[in-house]
Formats: sequence, structure tokens, C-alpha cells
Amino acid sequence: MSAMRERVQPILAIVRRDLRQIHRQGLPTLLVLTILLLFLGIVGFGIVGGTLREIGVPSWTGGVGGGGDPLRVNAEVNVTSGLAPLALRFTANITGGLEPFNISWTFGDGNRSFVATPNHVYPNPGVYDVLLGVLSRGSDEPVRSHLRIIAIDPNDRSLQAGIRANRTAGPDPLSVAFTSTAVGGNGPYAYLWSFGDGQTSTLPNPTHVFGPSADSHRVRLNVSDADTNVTTSNELYVNVDQVGGESLPINLLDFVYGYMVLVTMILVPVAFSSNYSGEMKKGTVRALTLYPVGVLEVTFAKLLYAAIAGFLFSFPISVLPALTLGKPAGDVLGIYATAYLFSFGIVAVAAFSANLLTYFTKRMYLKPTLMPWLFVLYSFFLTFRIFGFLMAALAGANAAGIRESFAPLIALSPYHQGGLLLSGVLGGPGSPDWVVFLIPVLLLVAGVWFSRKLYPDIYEKE
Repeated sequence: MSAMRERVQPILAIVRRDLRQIHRQGLPTLLVLTILLLFLGIVGFGIVGGTLREIGVPSWTGGVGGGGDPLRVNAEVNVTSGLAPLALRFTANITGGLEPFNISWTFGDGNRSFVATPNHVYPNPGVYDVLLGVLSRGSDEPVRSHLRIIAIDPNDRSLQAGIRANRTAGPDPLSVAFTSTAVGGNGPYAYLWSFGDGQTSTLPNPTHVFGPSADSHRVRLNVSDADTNVTTSNELYVNVDQVGGESLPINLLDFVYGYMVLVTMILVPVAFSSNYSGEMKKGTVRALTLYPVGVLEVTFAKLLYAAIAGFLFSFPISVLPALTLGKPAGDVLGIYATAYLFSFGIVAVAAFSANLLTYFTKRMYLKPTLMPWLFVLYSFFLTFRIFGFLMAALAGANAAGIRESFAPLIALSPYHQGGLLLSGVLGGPGSPDWVVFLIPVLLLVAGVWFSRKLYPDIYEKE
């Protein structure tokens, strides 16, 4: 405990000193950037607020303008296969549209239901195609979603397959996660997906990005087993919304989250890099004699200072304009907290990754003051929204193919995963890939560990 106290006390002393002397820690730069971002926020939120006063305030994941919030429907079930008799619970995931909704389930065995979350039992083995239809108030045509249920006969080993998706409609670029179910036959199975846009996949559970199209994309799966038996799944139809030709449509969450990400991704790294740069220029002697501390303690102190200063400057200019949109304050604070925590986390991982690189190369090729900028720029521009917008502007008709090829890199963007997290929490069709976060966690752990082994002579000499 005493050893921990000896480490923490100098870190807190450095932070207190830096906060008292904040005018020497890049304060003019922070103030100028804050004013510019505040002006951008006032103009942007003023335009959006004016539009919302005309059309009404949509849900977070509905459109900001141009027709309001479209109805999107996705049929969900707890499992898609099991031994008969098979008891299931279905859920109608509905976003957008106007209540009240007219809901209709057809279970494929002659039975129907008209509630949002029905329970249903398949007493007999078989393959059942389920259809969900939802009619919104004021609409003449229902929006449909499909599922395939396989009730297995223990004595029937014939090969059977079904597919489902986490969503079947949304704005361009539309990322859809597909899940397959294959039973019977003689494994292992081989998969061949057709996405209806000329693209295929051989993964059992692929994620595919759909570009703009005037037609629905028909998705289906062929599964073959070791005995060359082949079966075809049910079909799903994916519809990609188009607004303004090749322009990238956004919703209210995209706008607010994007603005808050922009604010925090600028102000937090500026607070960190300006403060850390001044400490590095003061040199090794100061680090060893005045505090005395090593590289680990200095990095922690500068990150803690950046966390405080970044919050003080970014919070009001992020939250106050967003509150004018008429959305719940808790939602706005949650979006800000997500943007801020991801920005600070990226800076922390980047700073310790720079120390990690220095330890193994024995030279500071990339300083902890530079690495955060590389990390936040990568994370910002390789989100689906920003990258899709850039590709639509630069590549035109080839944008969808380029986005598809960059999908693995986009998936690594923390801001992209944060957007998926917020979309799911706020009622949209999104959920983050938590496995992706193992990479920054491992980098952070390794960076902290090897920072303990660095000697402060990596700083400039006095």
C-alpha cells in the first residue's frame, strides 16, 4: 500500500501543478479551438433544430429530415432450431413509423398472432418460414421481415439450413450481420452466401455492407455437407434507403454523436499533447530530481490532466447545443459520455503504445504527443459514416466496393463501435463487436507494463 501511495502522490502533485498553471499548458490553443467548435455547434444545431421544428422530433435513429423517420421492422427469435416440440418466443423489433402499429405474425404452420412478442410451439418436426408484417399508421403497405425455424426430428438427418439478419433495412452504407443455422447431414458444412449485389461469402456468419440500390437485395445461402448434399436456406430481402442520390443520409444520433466525437477528439488530444510536450522539453533531470518519477508516472499524470481539462472544455460545448433539440437530457449525456470516454481511451492507448514502441526500438520514433493524433484520425475517418461519405464524394459508383474492402479496418474503429453501441441502446439496429476491444486493451496493458521499464532519458536533455 505504501509503494502505491508513493507512486500516486507525485502523479497527483504534477496534475495539481499543471491545473494551477493551466495558462502555461496550451490554454490559448484550447480556447481558440473551443470557440471555433462552439460556433460550428451553434450553426449546425441551429439548422437541425429549425428542421425539427417543421417536421417534429424523430427518434434518435430516425431521419433528421426529408420525410421523417421510416418504419423498419426486424423479426427476432430466441433460437432458430431445436428438437420438436420446439417452444419459441418471437419479438417484433420496430423502429420509426407512426403508432399504433398493426402487427401480424404468420408462423408457417397455419397459426397466426397479432401481438408484438408472441410465444409459439411447433409440436411437429419440419421447416417453417415465419413472416412478420407491420403496418404503420397512415400507411397502405406493411413492412415485412422473414425467419426460418427448423424443428428437428431426432430420426431425420436430412440437411437443412436457415438464415436471419440483425436488420434488413437502413441507410446507405448498410452493414448487416447474418447468422446461419445448419442441421442434419454429415459435417463439416460448406457455406456459400449470395447477397444479391454480386458479392458472395463462404463464412458461416458473415457481415456484409450494402451500397445504394434502387432494388431490394435478395440474400440466400447454400449449405453443403461432406457427402455433397446441398440445401438452400430461406430468402431475406435487404432494402437500402437512399436520400439525395449518392449523398450519405444521417440520422439524429449520427449528427449529435458525430459532433461530440469531433469536439472530444480535438480537445482531449490537444490538452494531452500540449501538456506532455512541455514536460518532455524540461528534460530528464527534472523528471528524476524534482518529482522524482519515471515515464509511467509522467504519462499517467499527463493523461489525468487531459481527462480533466478535456472534460472542462468539451462538456459545455457538446451538451448545451444538443439539449436544444428537445431530446431527453439523459440520452444527450449518455451520447456525450460515450464520445468522451472513447476519445480519452484512444488517447491513453496511443500514448502507452508510443512508449511500447520506444521500449522495443530503443528510440522515440513516434512521440506520445503525436501517436494520439494518428489514432483519433484513424478512428474518426474509418467509421462507416465518415468513410462512406468520403468514398461517395471521391469514388462515386465504386464507393460500395471500396467500403466493403475496408470493412475489417472500419470494424477496428472505436468510434464506429461506439456508434453501434449507442444505436442499439437508443432503439436502433446496432450492437458492437466486443471482441474488437481486446486489441486496445492488450495494447494498453502492454504499454503500461513496458512504460515501467523505460528510463526518462528518452526525454530531451536540459
